[in-house]
Amino acid sequence: MVVAEGAEEGLVDDDREEVRKELGYEDITDESGNKKNLDLAKFMVKDLGKYAKRTKNIALTIKYLNPTYAIRTTPANSSDAELCHRLAHTGVHSVQAGFTDFSVGCVRNQQVMIPISLLISQSSRQLKRRDHEYQRVIESNG
Repeated sequence: MVVAEGAEEGLVDDDREEVRKELGYEDITDESGNKKNLDLAKFMVKDLGKYAKRTKNIALTIKYLNPTYAIRTTPANSSDAELCHRLAHTGVHSVQAGFTDFSVGCVRNQQVMIPISLLISQSSRQLKRRDHEYQRVIESNG
């Protein structure tokens, strides 16, 4: 599940205030006096765990990843936007089709669903690229 920054804007006003109160964000403002955006994903992680335990008696292991630092290190270009769109499209439509326990990725330039069990069972691999494109990436990023 992916939760975008600013997702709280889609909440109904009463729900937004309830979530802000529960997370302690009710009176927090930035330097300009605007209400600070809350991290809705943290709320959802906590709430989904409680919901699964209460309704299905299932203990969920939920991982919260905040990729902000990695995403903002280099400026995005149109290729990045297209790749993100295709991966998000694959992920969302797969979930809506009822698939679970998977991650999305690119294999041979195709968007695919990769079972989590397969990802976990594989040993880590190191890519040893020597081509010009990779060298340009190394040169531009240090």
